[in-house]
Amino acid sequence: MDLRPPALLLAAALLLAGCGGGSTSTDTKTKAATAGATTVELEQDNFYFKPSSVNVKGGTTVKVTLKNEGSTAHTFTIASPAVDVTVDPGKTATAEVAVPASGTVPFFCRFHEGSGMKGTLVVT
Repeated sequence: MDLRPPALLLAAALLLAGCGGGSTSTDTKTKAATAGATTVELEQDNFYFKPSSVNVKGGTTVKVTLKNEGSTAHTFTIASPAVDVTVDPGKTATAEVAVPASGTVPFFCRFHEGSGMKGTLVVT
């Protein structure tokens, strides 16, 4: 009796099982990549930030790189600590944010906050 076909099926099943759960492993990698970040990259577009929520380490200064991929100017604005950077379409800018020891730091686009263009730095 030839056992190769069942052995090949078993090997294929194990290989596929090891590759399964793509969204869970991707979500875990994304969370790990932003956990306690001291540098953050945010995409700005019409009319959202991506990601809209980022974990940052408390009591640090975080460098935020802003890439405006939209067709209109956007801002990265924080009420406290005061930060307000305007980024023209197709341009990149940076901002530095002094992160408190705990809590959250909401940010938004002054021009498009009413359209839902806002996010949060979550202190870890």
